[in-house]
Amino acid sequence: MLLAQPRQKILFDFDWLFKMGDPPDIDQSFNYPEVNDLKKTRPEQVDLEKKLALIRIDPVKQHLGERTSYVQPAFIGQHWKGINLPHDWAVELPFDPHGNVSKGMKAIDSLKRTAIGWYRKQFKMPATDKGKVISLEFEGIYRNALFWINGHCLGRNVSGYMGCFLDISRYLNYGGINTVVVRVDASHDEGWWYEGAGIYRHVWLIKTHKVHVANWGTFVHSSIDKAKATLTIETEIRNDGNSVQNITLTSNLIDKTGHLVATVSRAGILIGAGSSTNVKQQLNVVNPHLWNVDRPDLYQVRSVVKQDKTITDTYVTMHGFRSIRFDSDSGFYLNGKRTFLKGVCIHQDHAGVLYVVKLK
Repeated sequence: MLLAQPRQKILFDFDWLFKMGDPPDIDQSFNYPEVNDLKKTRPEQVDLEKKLALIRIDPVKQHLGERTSYVQPAFIGQHWKGINLPHDWAVELPFDPHGNVSKGMKAIDSLKRTAIGWYRKQFKMPATDKGKVISLEFEGIYRNALFWINGHCLGRNVSGYMGCFLDISRYLNYGGINTVVVRVDASHDEGWWYEGAGIYRHVWLIKTHKVHVANWGTFVHSSIDKAKATLTIETEIRNDGNSVQNITLTSNLIDKTGHLVATVSRAGILIGAGSSTNVKQQLNVVNPHLWNVDRPDLYQVRSVVKQDKTITDTYVTMHGFRSIRFDSDSGFYLNGKRTFLKGVCIHQDHAGVLYVVKLK
């Protein structure tokens, strides 16, 4: 069995540059009109959101920011701060009695140029990677982020809590230097807990074959009946090539010791050029190890994509077999056993909570 251009997931957290505030040549097209209060949704805000959606520009079609100085690959960032991710610039600001409560009593203010942050990173891309699908995964940015690669706008991700994938393949300099730029606008609040400001989670560089399991492309769920479990695996497979491909998808269930428990395979799956298809498979498992709070056993679902005899991708999804049930009289049941739910509400570490308590 041959392995063609295996999937690589490379940590992309290191050697970034950071600058707070917009450059002088910024323009109003960067604005993203939003409802006044993002913390709670009300009927009038839903109606307003529909109107605002009509006037927002498409950043990719409008080539948003591509003439801005900070976006240019040749720009030299004097006085920019060298950082590694994750990064939260709100933590670095001084406490302010009149500051933003959701930012830990920090002065996140558009007028003070503290609500906007820019990130830049240069990296090499080997010439041998040409022909692969190259993506960036941002796990979390607070918030309203715009992205560029080598001066080309890739799009916008507004949510402070939803990660995003960006396909950067077409704009890369293979065998040369590349520049990724991110603008983050933290001027709005989404919650009433500490939210911070910046690229506060990991970033990954992902390389795959053109025929691969899509990003976040598996949905694995199970049902349990006595000593038997039925595992359902739904897999989205993408073909980013320019011709129809005939592939085979094999899904292997592997326990924590590395033992192959069950397998299912489907051949003759046709995927058109530049499109994707969803494949549904099922496995029966006798006497699975059940996940519970005392013994959190997890299985691997290993999805293997093949073209002829060549493996083009392997994608791993973790899964725990368990049954859950809520009873209005007696509470929560895990695997048929009454279980008390214990925990605390931790959104993110509240950098200003001690200061807020002191003020009160």
